[in-house]
Amino acid sequence: MSFVKRTYSSRNRTTLPSSPPSSPSIDETRKRPLEDRAENLPPKRPRLLLDKAKRPTAKSKQKAQTTLTQLHFCIDQTILRTCPLCSLSYTKGAPDDEALHKAHCARVQRGMEWGREEEKEKSKADLVEVASGVKLKDGKKGRIICFKADAAGRIRSKLSILLETVNIALSSPALSPAVLQASKAYLFLVPSITTTR
Repeated sequence: MSFVKRTYSSRNRTTLPSSPPSSPSIDETRKRPLEDRAENLPPKRPRLLLDKAKRPTAKSKQKAQTTLTQLHFCIDQTILRTCPLCSLSYTKGAPDDEALHKAHCARVQRGMEWGREEEKEKSKADLVEVASGVKLKDGKKGRIICFKADAAGRIRSKLSILLETVNIALSSPALSPAVLQASKAYLFLVPSITTTR
């Protein structure tokens, strides 16, 4: 005679069979009609067909991705550069600084034109010629003109571009309207190759 010792519980447990019964009941074999199932489903949205031209392709998906730039840290070199042509200091690798330098350097090298339109407006701006025939070291001759810094018209736009260039070179703020009203601007004009003035 053998004795069974129970360690966890003294109640009898009912065990479930490991496989389903061999013959299914009648209710399980019968399927519901299609109408019964369609009532419980949400309404379908109409499917939009895309033209082949509008379908996203692998190339368009690849173009949509942004281009990444690899950055490198060089502790032994400075990223601050000074241009030998315009003497402007800028941060190499910073897009805003490089664009500012490019525009400023081109403006400094090209200079500004004082043309016929500005000469026509000299009476409106009370423009005075201070000196003429002033000789430079390279033999070129020029003239010095003076006018109020708050002049109007084309002369004002020329002066504002010139002052902006100077402010960038000196890293200084713009002059206030009150300061411009109390000031005079002196320009030294030299003849250029393309124009007579």
